[in-house]
Amino acid sequence: MIKLYKTKNSRLHYSECWIDGKIATIHTGIVGNKGESEEIRDVKDENGFLANFQKVWMKKGYALIPEEQQSLLVLQWPMKTLTGSTYNHSIRNHAEALLNEHLGWLGLGHVDGFDMGRTSNPKEEFALNIFCKVVDDKIAVESIVKMLPLQLDCSRLKIATRRIGDENFTLQYSAKEKEKTFYL
Repeated sequence: MIKLYKTKNSRLHYSECWIDGKIATIHTGIVGNKGESEEIRDVKDENGFLANFQKVWMKKGYALIPEEQQSLLVLQWPMKTLTGSTYNHSIRNHAEALLNEHLGWLGLGHVDGFDMGRTSNPKEEFALNIFCKVVDDKIAVESIVKMLPLQLDCSRLKIATRRIGDENFTLQYSAKEKEKTFYL
């Protein structure tokens, strides 16, 4: 998969391409919006097709976004035990699938792993963390907060972000408005 971006009229636009079997999908739009997609069938040379896609769109001013300009977003659900329950594992599987689909179709990013266990809170606390790499953390948080509660129990969800390369996360959303702290 190739993802390229360009700022135009103060908005970040995306153009991405992936190949599944012999079908290439080109997906373009404004970050945070579903955009449009086009399928090209009977792709014979996957590497050649992707290289040509990149060449064409880079000539239009699109480029890769360096990792240090992206953000790491973490969605956190509390757990009662170190290893989590069947319910916690179910949330993880469902959330990862939903987030990959959601972030991908909005040109925002993708899920980049998870962990489950003890947080850094001095008080013993356990959590499920799902990590996502995103190109615009503000739009990503807003869109996730609208979409995810329609699919999953988010009554105790927290979302925090940090620039890749930075050390500390900043709490961006908490389902419990009183909570102001975030421990990874």
